[in-house]
Amino acid sequence: MAVPGLIEILVPAVLTGGAVGWLVERRRRRRIAAHEAFLGYFDPTVRKVVEHAMALARSAPASDGKRLLRPAHLISALIDTEAFAVAIETLGGSPAAIKKRVDEEVAHPTLGPPTLQPLRMAMAYGQHQKRAVTVADLWVRIARTNAAPLVEVGPVDAHALSFVLVHGRREPVLAPRGDQQAVVIHNDHSTTFEFVIAMLREVFGLSADRATELAKTVDQTGKGVIARYPTAEAVAFVEQARALARRESFALWVDIEPA
Repeated sequence: MAVPGLIEILVPAVLTGGAVGWLVERRRRRRIAAHEAFLGYFDPTVRKVVEHAMALARSAPASDGKRLLRPAHLISALIDTEAFAVAIETLGGSPAAIKKRVDEEVAHPTLGPPTLQPLRMAMAYGQHQKRAVTVADLWVRIARTNAAPLVEVGPVDAHALSFVLVHGRREPVLAPRGDQQAVVIHNDHSTTFEFVIAMLREVFGLSADRATELAKTVDQTGKGVIARYPTAEAVAFVEQARALARRESFALWVDIEPA
């Protein structure tokens, strides 16, 4: 009688344990698959940045019992990439000096609660563009957070850094020649189509149809002439457009050329 009784106890227990183990393994595999799908939105460099930032978040001081990703974690990881370091140096800055400041924020957070917003915005833009998210894409979204000033050490400016990352050069100083100037807009892979249209309408007074048509031309050909103006007027328009782009954290390149 003892043996059948033991079997009656052990068999259900083994089966239950097996079911629990199967469910645990299934959940683990789902988490891994979800993590890989998440990282799949990024190019190889940004994928390493995100993984590095997540590791920093796991080892950082807990917030309300949780260790969550902060923009400072992403910036710290970005500085370790060649593209970001070169952009800082292009502006005359020191990656090491900025890294030190950012890592102080990582160790002792002061800039508000954790947020995944920069990653989500970059992912959404990458999906819309049907391409992998780049270092420039990610930084432009981080530049919209209150962590952006962390990179402003010495001559480095957050917006100027965005411009270098997006265009591979400093934003050109306006240097008009002659009495007439053509105002030109250059394409990039980080500024949204919607912002370009809104800027063309707000600053230059283009109609919705004309602004959309010009934005498409710029996207397809690399640049487009908005209009030709007397020099003083052209410079004023470009300064307004650049100020709007800076305020919205877009590295839009609007310039003048002799008409």
